[in-house]
Amino acid sequence: MKEQPCPKCDSPDIIPNVVIPDHYELGMSNEMIMRISENPSAWIFKGTQTSKMRAWICGNCGFVEMYVSEPRVLWEAWQKAQQQPDS
Repeated sequence: MKEQPCPKCDSPDIIPNVVIPDHYELGMSNEMIMRISENPSAWIFKGTQTSKMRAWICGNCGFVEMYVSEPRVLWEAWQKAQQQPDS
């Protein structure tokens, strides 16, 4: 849906690049992120890579698609994690 129209209802009314809040305790708020560790079995120095999430929303039917801002960074971290021996 990054490209119009909406895949569900064919509407051109798309709200792009909407920040998705992620709420924590004590009312603190931050942007939602995706996180992948290059070495998930490590106790520290996991090589964690992150990417912010964004939403594209159809203004007609409400359909939502979410995308990460840096998919390649997450892909490369995931590939490195797949090369780690199982613990």
